[in-house]
Amino acid sequence: SSADGDRLQIYFVCVRRAALGPGPGVPGRRRHPFRYAREIQTRRSYLSTFWANQLNEFARTLLSRAESRAISRYIATKYRSSGTDLLPATASAKLEVWLEVESHHFYPAVADLVYELRVRPRLPGGVPPDPAVVDGLAGKVADVLDVYDAHLAAGNRYLAGEQFTLADVNHIAQLFVMSRTPRAAELVAARPHVQAWWDEISARPAWKKTVAALPLPPA
Repeated sequence: SSADGDRLQIYFVCVRRAALGPGPGVPGRRRHPFRYAREIQTRRSYLSTFWANQLNEFARTLLSRAESRAISRYIATKYRSSGTDLLPATASAKLEVWLEVESHHFYPAVADLVYELRVRPRLPGGVPPDPAVVDGLAGKVADVLDVYDAHLAAGNRYLAGEQFTLADVNHIAQLFVMSRTPRAAELVAARPHVQAWWDEISARPAWKKTVAALPLPPA
């Protein structure tokens, strides 16, 4: 159903964040959840049972969001010596700041805009996006991205400096959804430093494998 597809979109954002992890080289990494996700996507008759049993009708969306971040950090810590080390060797205030910015500012703003553009119109009885609402939400995302653009323009290759870290990883899933949502993609393209950052982090092999394993459901 349409609602099942909407749940898939939110679920895949959480799974992508956790699945990216430290990248190739982690011992014993298993792709079974990815194959499972592909099977779910193609066998849509199974979706209602899946969501009822696995996500309790998706009433725990916010919990899933939080857990995906916790899982990402756990993986980054446990496997920091295998694959890409996503945590600086010494404590980094900049890393912690941008992890908080993503959770409390970037994600909420982007999620509201994406919901209005991609999800709400597909709900039962859904209507086309309200231009006034979209403009207001896009303005909030633009304000957040302006901060990112200024930070990246100030000599920061990545959010926490010169090293690709968990702070960058936690943004990739939502940036990917934005890139596949025209109005949202325009907001990134209008900020050259954000666009350059996205181009670089989305070209990483681990991310390409994740996208291939968990394709974004149709808009």
